[in-house]
Amino acid sequence: GSLAMSRSLGDWDYAVARRPDVTRVDITDRPQAVILTCDGVTDVASTDEVGKWVTNAFSIELTPAQAAKAVVHQ
Repeated sequence: GSLAMSRSLGDWDYAVARRPDVTRVDITDRPQAVILTCDGVTDVASTDEVGKWVTNAFSIELTPAQAAKAVVHQ
């Protein structure tokens, strides 16, 4: 529903304000992925773990969609 999306992005109509976990990096090489997750993923895994899962998925040549499904099923 709309509340679940509001919780992930923040929504003042529901009096929900989230502070995202943001990392700023200088891109010197072509990045493999930009990973956006909701608290449903980061409640059970750290951002480093998720990054490792995605990197592993790409190393075995999964598509981005397959990599996303693999993260959800971890």
